[in-house]
Amino acid sequence: KAEKGLEELTKSAAAGDGEAMRALGERSETGNGVPQDYAAAAHWYRLAAEKGSTVAMVDIGVLCGRGNGVQQSYGEEMHWYRLAANKGNDVAMLYLGHMYKHGGGVPQDYPQALVWYRKSAEMGNASALDMVGEMYRDGEGVPQDYAEAYFWLNLSTVDSPPGTRQDRDAIAGKLSPPKLTEIQEQCRHWAETHPKIHFTP
Repeated sequence: KAEKGLEELTKSAAAGDGEAMRALGERSETGNGVPQDYAAAAHWYRLAAEKGSTVAMVDIGVLCGRGNGVQQSYGEEMHWYRLAANKGNDVAMLYLGHMYKHGGGVPQDYPQALVWYRKSAEMGNASALDMVGEMYRDGEGVPQDYAEAYFWLNLSTVDSPPGTRQDRDAIAGKLSPPKLTEIQEQCRHWAETHPKIHFTP
C-alpha cells in the first residue's frame, strides 16, 4: 500500500503538485517507504517551496541549518524561514525567534527574538507562547516582568510542551492572588479572540 501511495505521489509531483512534492521530501527525509536520502528530501522540499508551500519552506530551512543533504548555511536557513514567516507560517516565526535568541548565524538579539516569538504566539503557537513567557521571566530583551511571564506561560499550558506548567507555577508564588485572578481573566479573553492554541515542537 505504501508503494502504491509512493507511485501516486511521484505521479502527482511530476504533474506539478506542490503537496505531493513536500510529501516525497518528508518520505526521503524520514526513510518512510524509500531509502533515507537528505539530498532527495532537500530537492523535493525546494521544489514544493518554490510552488508556495510554506511548510516546505520551513522544512528546507531546517535542512540548511543542519547541513543535511545541502551545504550547511544559516543564511539560507534564515532566508527560507523569512519567506515562510512573511506568508504567515507560525513555525517559521518561532524558528526565526530561536535563531535570534541563540545567535544562530546572526548576532544574538533578544529584542528581535521576542518580536518573532510574539508574532508566532499571536497565531496560537504554544511553543512561542512559552518562549515569550520565559523571556519575560528571565528579563531577556525586556525588563523582567513576572505578571507578563505568567500571562504567556498560562496561555501556553493549554496545549503545552513538557515543563511549561512547572515554569508557570513557579512564578505564581511571586504574584498576589488578586493579580493571578486578573491575569487568568486576561488569558481567557485572549484565548477567545485568538486562533486555537497548538503545540509545535
